[in-house]
Formats: sequence, structure tokens, C-alpha cells
Amino acid sequence: MAMIPREQLSRTGLLYVLAAYGACVSLLAFFLPWWLLPVALGSAGWRLLVFAGRVSFPPSWLKVLLVLLSGAGLFAEYGITVSLDVFVMLLLLGFSLKLLELYHRPDARLLLYLAFFVLMTAFLFNQSPLFAVYVFTCVAVVLSALVALHSSEACLHRQWWQPLRRAGIVFAMALPVMLFMFVVMPRLPPLWVMPLQKQQARTGMSDTMSPGDIASLARSSELAFRVTFAGPVPERRELYWYGMLLDSFDGRTWKESCPDCLGQWRSSQSLGPAAAAVRYDVILEPHGGQWLYTLSPSIINERGVWVNVDGIYRYTRAVGQRQSYQARFLAGGQFQSWLGEQTPTDNSRALPAEGNPRARALALQWRESAADDQAVVQQALDFYRASFHYTLQPPPLGEQRVDDFLFNTRRGFCEHFAGSFVFLMRAAGIPARVAVGYMGGEVNAAERYVVVRQYDAHAWAEVWLAGRGWVRVDPTAAVAPERIELGFADAFAGDEQFALDGGLAAYRHIAWLNNLRKNNISLRRG
Repeated sequence: MAMIPREQLSRTGLLYVLAAYGACVSLLAFFLPWWLLPVALGSAGWRLLVFAGRVSFPPSWLKVLLVLLSGAGLFAEYGITVSLDVFVMLLLLGFSLKLLELYHRPDARLLLYLAFFVLMTAFLFNQSPLFAVYVFTCVAVVLSALVALHSSEACLHRQWWQPLRRAGIVFAMALPVMLFMFVVMPRLPPLWVMPLQKQQARTGMSDTMSPGDIASLARSSELAFRVTFAGPVPERRELYWYGMLLDSFDGRTWKESCPDCLGQWRSSQSLGPAAAAVRYDVILEPHGGQWLYTLSPSIINERGVWVNVDGIYRYTRAVGQRQSYQARFLAGGQFQSWLGEQTPTDNSRALPAEGNPRARALALQWRESAADDQAVVQQALDFYRASFHYTLQPPPLGEQRVDDFLFNTRRGFCEHFAGSFVFLMRAAGIPARVAVGYMGGEVNAAERYVVVRQYDAHAWAEVWLAGRGWVRVDPTAAVAPERIELGFADAFAGDEQFALDGGLAAYRHIAWLNNLRKNNISLRRG
């Protein structure tokens, strides 16, 4: 096949390059800021107009202006945050603006080499099998453009499909090698990690809770945070890591009634010293929210951290990178000394005007037969203990979700128990709210640290009892006490679904695998 002159870019070769460019941009268009697509389409459109002879290449001052505007848009979108999103965006902006000076063959070759990096970044946002097929199709298109780039215009004019055919052959030859490497080569963790901002909200807790939300987290063994204690690790039944308190219910979803009410929050630096407290240090993985996780009650004195009257902490900005903070746990202590008097609000009593009539009737029945609020709580726990089942795969619920769970399916995860319990308490006239966070973790008492993973995510309840204030009640403990006493991984060690999704933690009953996993944890702590 005759070769084209060294520096000349053929017209058909340019069309192949533009096709490869369009394939790459289409992969990331749904994951990055909306204004990226006009920039990409504008760059491709300008180059097509140059190809048609309608306009000339942009002057240098215009290219500098476009770079400055792109940088301003990048800063407006991400600020000074350093994350993979920012670097992917920079790569794609450079990839797009390079079209505006695409004239010689070396320029086109550089653009296609960049295309392979762009294709790799697509897997940061989606790893589904269908998406992988789409990425591989784009790889074939880029390979076709490379073949066309080194073919003569005469040859391409006669057989324009030849680059596609040759790229398909190359890809088919490489596919068995790729599959072999994927199966045989070990997949080691990266030597360094940078947070991907737009995925963090999907890898950890959300600021709302609906049936199935926490159960989906329980299938992940990703690290949530690590804790090192200055003294002995508290007993497992005390390891309730508070993240949020949800007091508003619309019949389907629990959420905070007023997450941004400034009057409810103040700087944690205003809190006084705490005597006889157990100090612990937390390394928090990025999760995209603003919340911290603490034992209750705990004191934190750090800049950029706010606290409300319930002792719930949050950062002033989203956690987009690994954070560390120090807290002091007041075992058996009271928050009133630091945060003021706690009282139940109207939100902690409110229910939707209609819905779930059977649950309301049951709660009123308990109310009429009970001597006090504590007796109502006990009747509810006895009700759960009698005939409910704790499962990773709860069945779907109907329109009347609470009634359907309490009287039909009776199979659920912690959010099912916590949400329905709070509903029953409110229906009985007792202030109550849902607490979400994590429970337990893998405790190493000898080295005084706890490793908390996503599968330790948990939901429980708090009720207001006269003379005692807010009291933690965990209905899951009534149904599955092993979840609280042993921890999630041990309680579900024999569950097939957890074994599929839980990583090495699901096989902790195999001694050598468990030792390998623990050694890895120790190395990462170091």
C-alpha cells in the first residue's frame, strides 16, 4: 500500500480521526459537566468547517482565550478541589482543543494516542459489562483511525472500509491476550488513590433512607473509615457510629427535616474540654457528603467542623478526599453540659396524614394497654422478636410500605426495622427518629483499632423517654442479635450473596485468607 507524504493528513484520514474523537467524547458526555459537550461539539464543528473550506484555523489569540475560558469553567465547577474528576476534565479539554490545530499527521497521531487515555478514564465512571462493550467498540474506531492515518488517500478512496477491517483483525488478535491477562494476572490495589467526586455519594451513606438503601451498601467491602483508640476499645455494643439523625418521613423516605438550619449548628471549637473521655483518632475515606462519624456522645474540637444540639457533626465542605480528626468519647456521659438542653421537636412526632392504617391501629392498641412509654417500646421489640427475619435480600414492598413489611413480608434489613419501628412509636405518641451510620467494625483489641467497612452500614432508632431523654433502641438487635454481638461479616459469613460481593472479608472463617486480609489491613495502617 502506498504511503502518503510524511506531514500531510489525508481528507479521509481526517474523517476517521473525527469519528474516533466523537466516539471518545460520547463515552464521557454523561458523567462530566454539561458545558463540556458544547466545547467538544464546537471544536469538532470548527474543524469540519476548516475541512470544508468555510473557515480557517483559529488565530493564536482565540486559542489562548478558549484555554482561559475553559480554565475558568473548570474552576467554577470544581474550585480548588484535587480529584480525578478534575484531571479527567483537563484531559478531555486538551483533547478537544487539540482539534483546533489539527493539520499535520503527527498532530493527528498525538490526538489518537490521547484517545486511548480518554477511553481508559471512562471506566472510572462505569464498569458495567454493556459499557465495557461500548468502550471496546470505541477502541476499534480509534485503531481504525490510526490505520487510516497511515494509508494513502487513493487507497482510502477506493476502499474506505479497509481501516475498519484491519482494526477489527488487530483487535481480535489482542482480545485473547487481554482475557488471559485479566484472568491470570493479580489485580493489586493502587499505590496511590485520588477521590472521584461524582462517585463518592454512591459509595457511602446517603442523606436519605429508603428500604433497600443500606442493604445495597452491605454488599460492598470498601473501606469507610479506620479508628485508633488511645485506650481500650469500647465494647462492641457501644460501637454505634452516628452519621445523621433523620426525623422527616413522607411515607417512603426518611430524611433530615432541616439539614441546613444555621441556628441548629455551631463551630465545634466552641465546645469545652471533656474530662474522663476516651480519645480516638479517625481516618475517614472520601464519601462526597459533609458528615463525620462518631460514637455518641463524643466531643470534637476542630476548625471547619460544626455540631448541632444532638451531637451530630459535619464538615463545612463535602468530604472529597481522605480526612482525619480526633474525638473524645464520653462513655455514659451527657451532652447537655456542652450543647444545651435536648427536647423533642414537632418533627420527631409527625407522620403523613394518611397511609399504613394497620400499623397505626397496632400502635394505638399498644398505647392503650401499656403503663408508660417504656412498656410500648418493649411491646414493639417483642413483636419484632416473635416472627421477623433479617435478610440481605428483602422482598419488594407495596404502596403501604410499613403495613406490607409488618404484616406480610416480615423479612427485611436494618432500615426496614428502624423505619417501621419509628413509625410505630410516633403512631403511639412517642417522639422518635431514625439514626444512620455504621455499627461495629472489625475490632483488633490488642492494637486498639477498628476497621469499619461499607457492609457495617446500619440504621437504628432513638426514642424520647421522660426523665431519660433520647434513648437508643435497635430493633435489629431483637431480630438478629448476632448482627450486633458478632458484627455483620461474621453474622453473614455463610451467606452466598455476601460471599460474592464482600471480598476477602466474606471468607474470614478460612484461617489463611483471614490472616492475609488482616496483614493487608496492618500494612495499610502503617
